[in-house]
Amino acid sequence: MTAAARILLVEVNEDGTAGGSHQCLFDIARNLDPTRFTPIVLFYQNNRFAKRLSALGIRTLIWENERAQEGPPRPPLRRLKQIIAWWQAVRRRLRLLQSERIDLVHMNNAPAIGYHDWLPAAKLHKIPILTHARLQFRMPRPAWRWLMRAFDAVIAISREIERFSLAQGIPAERLTQIYDGIDVAALRASIQRIPEDVREELGVKPDDVLVAMVGHLRTWKGQDVALEAVHRLAPSLRARLKLVFVGGVGHGDEAYAEALRDTVSRHGLQSCVTFLGERSDAAAIMQAADIVLHASTRPEPFGLVVVEGMALGRAVIASGIGGPVEIITRGTGVLFDPTRPDELATALAALAADPEARHRIGEAGRRRASDFSVQQNVESIQALYGSLLTRQGRAQAPAMAPSAAR
Repeated sequence: MTAAARILLVEVNEDGTAGGSHQCLFDIARNLDPTRFTPIVLFYQNNRFAKRLSALGIRTLIWENERAQEGPPRPPLRRLKQIIAWWQAVRRRLRLLQSERIDLVHMNNAPAIGYHDWLPAAKLHKIPILTHARLQFRMPRPAWRWLMRAFDAVIAISREIERFSLAQGIPAERLTQIYDGIDVAALRASIQRIPEDVREELGVKPDDVLVAMVGHLRTWKGQDVALEAVHRLAPSLRARLKLVFVGGVGHGDEAYAEALRDTVSRHGLQSCVTFLGERSDAAAIMQAADIVLHASTRPEPFGLVVVEGMALGRAVIASGIGGPVEIITRGTGVLFDPTRPDELATALAALAADPEARHRIGEAGRRRASDFSVQQNVESIQALYGSLLTRQGRAQAPAMAPSAAR
């Protein structure tokens, strides 16, 4: 039987946080058909997902030392020292591809990342390389754009990102749109505590309304919009509302996080707003919440937390731009204009006052979330892998019949 193709999945985030892109990579790696593909995962920075992958027996590499030597990329290359550093970075990646016998490289973040080092290394190794487009990436200088467009395939995680990528000049024939997916069974299995215990820990009374906002504190994630909306609520509602922010602070966002805390103090919201930091039990907190809130002020590339909240049967309020517009259909959640905190305040007040509406929306959202399964996501990605490997002339194990697949 033909050996399984060895797939290198690369996550380049280095801001000290581990979020949605890590979760998606984790789900892809552990759900690949082992008769066809063998995942090898490389992280630029150690994180909780690396430990979980290693525990599953998946080869996991941490490149913190290598990245400390390299420093940040600085194309275009105008000086001899930069050119030497660039070539050393490409050679370092080429050696890894050779030593690990990699058949295909899958970059996990965006076309504007890895085009100057991983892409040349893959081309020198004569293997296909694809990249996810998980954000609205910044185009490099014109002299380098041709190289960025040389990825063999680009996966847009939403129609929003597909349109953006086309506008940036990614060739249509190399672009495919595949929604991210969630493993609902694993999400629910990760919850180790009942909602009542979680609410008690958070100081939420039985008749209080718990609003959970899960996401790292970043300037565009809209925590400031949420605070302004809560400030505009009637005092009687604020007295029984608890807003919790679940997420860490990445490098460069410290000033924003401090400004949020200043806003809480200035508006006297200490009794109803709590910063929980990065937590490993975010799913349990969402399960215990009455409302899951998303408030990004820039178009969200997809909105994994929106789907997770829906899958857990929670009433979701989400920013009405970007990916959530594609996820939330009529009756399965509430969309609002993130430039209007008063609109969010109205939505919060309406749901806080109507438990039946929260239940109805939550159940409809649960059904809708099934359209974004990790199984559908991985099947589409595996089909793309197979197409690229065949086009490259690399043999791979045949696909298992559906009845035999795990």
